[in-house]
Amino acid sequence: MSACGSSSPTGSPVAPPPGGPGFGTLTGDQIVGLGNSLITRYGSAPATGNMPVVGSARFQGAGAASIVGGSPEIILANATSVYEVEANVNFATGTFTGQATNFQSTQPGITFSGSIPVTGSISGSGFNGSFNGSLGQQGTTVNYSGSVNGNFVGDNANGMVGTGIGVQSAPGFISQPVFNYWGAERQ
Repeated sequence: MSACGSSSPTGSPVAPPPGGPGFGTLTGDQIVGLGNSLITRYGSAPATGNMPVVGSARFQGAGAASIVGGSPEIILANATSVYEVEANVNFATGTFTGQATNFQSTQPGITFSGSIPVTGSISGSGFNGSFNGSLGQQGTTVNYSGSVNGNFVGDNANGMVGTGIGVQSAPGFISQPVFNYWGAERQ
């Protein structure tokens, strides 16, 4: 996933907007296209100034994970996987739940199965939370845990942009850090 442009590396059309019947089944190129579109709209947007305090909303989008940390641009340039993200936000209670799902490797021959749940709280126009779950990867269960944080952006909090840092571990393997950058849009 790159931070500019609106087409995938193979020139395929940008993915359809999230929220349709295809959510959770996008190809890697479609996830990259969706991510690029969300980055263009929300990547450098300031935190929203008119945060809702009542009601709820569903957000969907895309993210990238890397074992190389740093700025969002570094995470995106070194992504080892891309994925779809979903968050259900309750503005009245200041909480959210969600998941990262449909992980697609940027490396040939590597497949994933499963999703990772995310929960958190809202403070002002910001949010923070945690993730803790497992993915199947080539017959091995890989555990992921860590934290997420970010901001609601756009008019009336129409988007969410966040980063995450955590640890991935599997029996018999050395644990290593994992860094995430993602964006989602209100449905």
